[in-house]
Amino acid sequence: MTVDIDINELLRKYELGVISKKDLGALRRQKLIRVLDDIIKSSPKQANQWLDKNRSKISTAKLAKSIGFRTKTDTIRQSFKAIVTKYEDELRVNGIITTNKKTNIEIGEDNKKAFLLFLYKRLKDDTYCWPKNNKGGLYRKMIWAYFIDVSPEQVESVPSFFTRNETIKKQLDDIDLMIVDDQVKTLDYSSTSALNEMSDTMLSRALSNIRLELKNARTELFLLRDQNADFEQRLKEYESKEKALLAKGINAFKTGSAH
Repeated sequence: MTVDIDINELLRKYELGVISKKDLGALRRQKLIRVLDDIIKSSPKQANQWLDKNRSKISTAKLAKSIGFRTKTDTIRQSFKAIVTKYEDELRVNGIITTNKKTNIEIGEDNKKAFLLFLYKRLKDDTYCWPKNNKGGLYRKMIWAYFIDVSPEQVESVPSFFTRNETIKKQLDDIDLMIVDDQVKTLDYSSTSALNEMSDTMLSRALSNIRLELKNARTELFLLRDQNADFEQRLKEYESKEKALLAKGINAFKTGSAH
């Protein structure tokens, strides 16, 4: 019962647009577990529909779409990989997944490719704001939090490939220089106020939406009142006409009766 209440509260925050990244992660996690539980309980034919084209794992794209709440495939790979792997192992035991799972080395290579693609896409976007630390360079912990789509407080450290992989290291260093030379847009995360900026923005948006709804409700109420007053006036006019016609009819009847 408590879990349901918590989920309802998270849903309320999400609908208002004031949910924090930590709470959003909890909401996604709960929905993911429910989806995975349904997959395990489903028939082999239904379970197969959740697998990727190689039938080697559960499709992260299908999971992301089913979860909703702006969930990305990268979010599942980076934040919920352990949960998904546990269910995939059960599908292997049940004979649904028949291929061998990827080794840690293969998973690591996939992560590197996905992160590089993440950087490349944002470099092509002139409007993207790169997180800047108090030293004036790229805030690596923050960019990793963006990539795995979690709250920065949940990121204890960045992956070792940030410094060990030459391609990634060079790309990050190049972004550092772009930030120093003002070649890209940035968002300063050197102060705690900046960390709360996103939450403040979402709260402001929620308040604006509520104010707009209130304004629309008041406008609608005003129109209804105006319309009601018009109906009442027309009703009075019709009643007056009806009385006049009745009076005229009675008088005519009396006049006719006199003859």
